[in-house]
Amino acid sequence: LANTKDTVRFVHIFQDQQREFSTALLSDPEKYQGKSAVVILERRNSIGRVVYKTMADIWSGSEQNKFVLLDYLDQLRRDPNVLSSEIVLQDLNDELAPVFFLRWIYTAIDYWSDCWDSLLHNNWREMMPLLSLIFSALFILFGTVIVQAF
Repeated sequence: LANTKDTVRFVHIFQDQQREFSTALLSDPEKYQGKSAVVILERRNSIGRVVYKTMADIWSGSEQNKFVLLDYLDQLRRDPNVLSSEIVLQDLNDELAPVFFLRWIYTAIDYWSDCWDSLLHNNWREMMPLLSLIFSALFILFGTVIVQAF
């Protein structure tokens, strides 16, 4: 977590729907049957090599569970060797991943909203060269269309 590009993601996995994944990570699946377990894992490469550590207690959401989880995460930030177990996982499908077209639309909407916000909230003197370029291009395009029409 020392690198600013590192991200922490919290994912909820149903044991019934991803049985291979949960049995690979949980040492005693019967212990967690119908209950929640917390597994901290880190992907080491794109092939599927993962190092992980399963919290010993069943997750109930109590303050004690939260303190233990925060302690594990703090230890992981200081020493990546805290994750003691290692496994190679098979390729898994992410059922919640958006399709390419939706990701493209979300990215375009974010880009346009950032442009709109910068247009409204920045100093107009900073935006004048961009606006001048846009209106010059529009004038040239529409001017040539009108000239060719007559």
